[in-house]
Parts: sequence; C-alpha cells; structure tokens
Amino acid sequence: MGLDFDGEKLLQRAQERWDRKTTIVIVLLVTAFALLWFFAGIKLNELSPLEIGTTVVVLAGIYLFWFFSRRLPKTPKGRIGFAVAIACETKEQEKQLGSDFVMTLRRLLDRSGDKTKFTLIEIPPSHAKRIQTTEDALKYRSLCRAHFMIYGTAKVRVLGNRRQHVINMEGVVSHKPTTADNQKTFSKEFSEVFPRRLHLDVENDLMSFEFTSEWVDSVARYIIGIAAFLSGDINYAQSLFEDLQSQSKLIKTDLPAMAKIRQRLPRRLADIYHTRAFDAVEKWRAHKQSAPLIDLKANLDKLHVVDPHSYAGHLLRAIYHFVSNRNVTSSIAEVRQCRDVKDGTWRYSYAFLLAYEGEMLKARRMYKAAFDHYCAPHVPFQTEDFMVWILQLEPDKIQLHFCLGLVNWHAKGDKAQALADFEKFLQVCPPGRFTEETRLAGEYVKNIKAEMKLDSVAGGIGTN
Repeated sequence: MGLDFDGEKLLQRAQERWDRKTTIVIVLLVTAFALLWFFAGIKLNELSPLEIGTTVVVLAGIYLFWFFSRRLPKTPKGRIGFAVAIACETKEQEKQLGSDFVMTLRRLLDRSGDKTKFTLIEIPPSHAKRIQTTEDALKYRSLCRAHFMIYGTAKVRVLGNRRQHVINMEGVVSHKPTTADNQKTFSKEFSEVFPRRLHLDVENDLMSFEFTSEWVDSVARYIIGIAAFLSGDINYAQSLFEDLQSQSKLIKTDLPAMAKIRQRLPRRLADIYHTRAFDAVEKWRAHKQSAPLIDLKANLDKLHVVDPHSYAGHLLRAIYHFVSNRNVTSSIAEVRQCRDVKDGTWRYSYAFLLAYEGEMLKARRMYKAAFDHYCAPHVPFQTEDFMVWILQLEPDKIQLHFCLGLVNWHAKGDKAQALADFEKFLQVCPPGRFTEETRLAGEYVKNIKAEMKLDSVAGGIGTN
C-alpha cells in the first residue's frame, strides 16, 4: 500500500493554519527534532555548544518569522484606515478579489489630490475567515487601528445559468462616544447606503469589481464622514463630504444607495457649514472682534450654495450684514425670508431691526409676537446682550432701552431689570421723541412697581 502524498494540498493547509499557535508549536518541535537528529542522532549528550547554539538560533528565527508574519497590518498615524476582510471559498477567488476588487479600491483610496489620506488594510485570508460576528469585526478593526472595515464572504454560485460572485458584506466604523439619538441616526444611514449583498458576473468580474469598488469607496467616505460629524470632528467630516461632492461618478450613478448619498450630501454639508457659521458667531459674541466675521461669511456663502432656504442661514446672515457694516436693509430682507417659520427667534431679530430704524410701533408688535412664540431659552439673553452692546457703541439709540425693558419683563421675567430699563428710557428720552413709548413706559413703571410690591407681600406671607 503506497503512501499518498500531496505536497500542494499539504502546503495549502499549512498556509491556512500558519497563524495558529498550535502550528508554530508543531513547527518548532519538528524543527528541533530534525536539527538534533542531524547533529547527534538521538545522543543529546554528544551535542557541542555550537550545535546547541545553532539549534536555539534557528528555532528563535522560526518563531520570530512566525510572530511577525502573522501580525496584522496597522493604519499609520495621520491616515484613515480602511480594512477589508473578505473570506473566499477558493484560492482562485482570493486572487481575483485581490487583483480586481481590492486593488481597484486601493487605487481609489490612494488617488492623488485627496484632502483626506486613506490607507487600505487587507486582512489576511486566515484572519478573514475568523470574522463571523460584529464583535469579531470590531476587535479586528481595533487591532488594525482602522476607521472603517468591511467584512464578509465571497462565493461563486450559478444563478440564472451564469456563474456569479456572491459577496455578502457587513461594515463597522469607529467613532467617538455620542448621544443615543446620534447613534440611531448613524445606524439608519449606515443600513440604507451600505451594500450588503452583491451578485457580480464571473465572466465580467474586472468591470464588476471596479464598479463595486467605486461604490464601496463612496459609501465609506460618506459613512465615515457621518461618524466624524456626530463625534464632533467637523474638519474631518467636511473634507470627506466635500471630496465626495467633487466626484463626477457619484453624480451620474443611479444606484439606489448612491442616489441616497447624492440626495443627502447637500444636507450633510449644510449641517457642517451651519455649525461652522454658528461657531464663528459665538466667537464674535465672546470678544466682539471682526476676525470671526471672515469665517462666518465664508461658511454662509457655502451654506447658501447647498441650502439657500436654510432658516439658520437667514438668521446668521442677518447678523453678519448688521454687524459687519450696519446693512439693516439686507438684514431685514434675510429675516423676512423666515416669515413662515413658527419660531420666535427670527421675530426677536426683526423686532430689533425695526426698533433700530426707529419704527417702534412695528417693533412693539413684533416683540409681542416673539413673546407669544416658542424659542430656545438662550435667545432673550442673547437679545439683551446684543442691545446692551449696541447702546455702548451708539448711545443715541435710546429706544433700545425701551426694548430692553420689554424683553426683561415679558421674556426673561426680570422685573427689577425691566423697571431699570424703562426708567432709563424715560430719563434719556428728550421731549417730543417717541411719545407713545414714553407714555407706555410710564405705565409700565407703575405696573411693574405694583407687581413687585405684590410679589414682596406674597413672599412675606409664604415665609410666615
């Protein structure tokens, strides 16, 4: 009975199991036995120090080779890691996937001129076959320091009388801790655009793999961009989304997932430009210096391109026009674009602009409308701070003292400050100017004093 020895099959099996600890143990034992046999047969006491040293060095070399050969590649610092772990049925399919799909994806990720620098991490087949669950994928993603990872299986099946690659894929992405609502948003976006199952003709696999690589490349940039934005990394997200926007193939593709990305990309960019514009306004509020206004204008211009009807854009643009050059006409034109919005914020802005222009009857009506509509709690406080700042620069705008009284009384509930504001208005307003506001301020002073007296009495009773 002859010994059936298939060297090729044995080599393939060894390659598949190479990264296992049991493999290196067997290899070391076999090598040690072979060397010892070569040097001294079974007579270990006849080994010379040189032979012992040689044996140790060879075994150490084999172990080190095994150790470093099985290490997973890692993303270099300053790069964006994109890991691919697709387990194939056959060596032939592994070669096809590597030469067509993976290489095309590598070319796309490495294309020159990118603002963001991607590095493709190809997970060895022996490791790829071990990734069965999301937990496995997250573990390998972390080991490779990758930001995004696709994993799954690739098989060749006959479907409709045609041999096809059937690729099942899942994806995981890294992002910093974020809110539960953001997690839901991210999960929804991911499930809608990520290609989980693909059927590609074997006869035309080069073209199919190229198209699929372009698809996965675009999806990866979009998904990573969302994760970056929700985690607070605005610079990172902006570079990814703007890079996607510049891709002509994204514009031409009618694939459902790509169509969703194309549809949502302007909204994502609008979120970024709005966030940047808002940050610029906050920097300006903090120091009242002109430098942030440059950044504000640049981001408002970009926001107008992707979302010309943005409510936040109109409000921030109104601030810019007024603060930069007191262009009240343009500011009013911006806030009037918000007339259909059921929110009090734009009404505060409109009321201030009307008052600044001296149109107090319209301003009073608009303030009343502002008080009757919901707005974020910080809006009345910002309104007060803004008018106080204007009065410091332009003390002749005495009517703003009256407006401050209204805001402090009706929006903030600060009766003491409202009383001081109305009394200041009566003190600085010359005879014959703002006569109706003068009359009303006198009434308001009496009413507030009466309310404060009642509050004092009620407070005294409550403490007895």
